[in-house]
Amino acid sequence: ISIEILNLLLLLVKKYFFIDLRIYEKNNKNNNLESSFITTTTYNSKLLPQSDFCLLIGVNPRYEGYSFNLKLRQRYLKGNFKIFSLSSYINLTYFTKFLGSNLKNFNSLIEGNNLICQELKYSKNPIFVYYFV
Repeated sequence: ISIEILNLLLLLVKKYFFIDLRIYEKNNKNNNLESSFITTTTYNSKLLPQSDFCLLIGVNPRYEGYSFNLKLRQRYLKGNFKIFSLSSYINLTYFTKFLGSNLKNFNSLIEGNNLICQELKYSKNPIFVYYFV
């Protein structure tokens, strides 16, 4: 990842206590993209039914993590769950609010100038989904 994105992620970690960055170093390549999602752990799968906000950052769970995509769809169909996508425009088989795909939108989100920051502030157990290779 670039230095700009790394700096913005560090600002996000400092602003929100519930976000944790992990260093992922692995020598062999893993072709199973499903296991690379941080959200496949039992800790996060227990939080999904209690959450009402999800932000997808640069991922397409429909193809990269189909079982997590099904969990997101089930949670969306139960109601009171908003999903936002900060990546290219994709069809996930459920409604997502597209926020754009450039660094300026990500920067405005971290600085608190984006429109969804109010929803993030008042959300209960927000979930951020990202994928790093």
